[in-house]
Amino acid sequence: WTGSSDNEYFYVDFREYEYDLKWEFPRENLEFGKVLGSGAFGKVMNATAYGISKTGVSIQVAVKMLK
Repeated sequence: WTGSSDNEYFYVDFREYEYDLKWEFPRENLEFGKVLGSGAFGKVMNATAYGISKTGVSIQVAVKMLK
């Protein structure tokens, strides 16, 4: 992944990090709303996430979907 911060570029190799199942969230617990934005690589959508922070609680989130 590359990015820019104060015009300095940096690279992060995702292979340096271990896979952690706790970062996964079941798609069936998302209720998608409207598209917030889109571009060449995909879109960002508004969604309601059920149980993402606490069982029985829902919160609004933004979900990035790649093409």
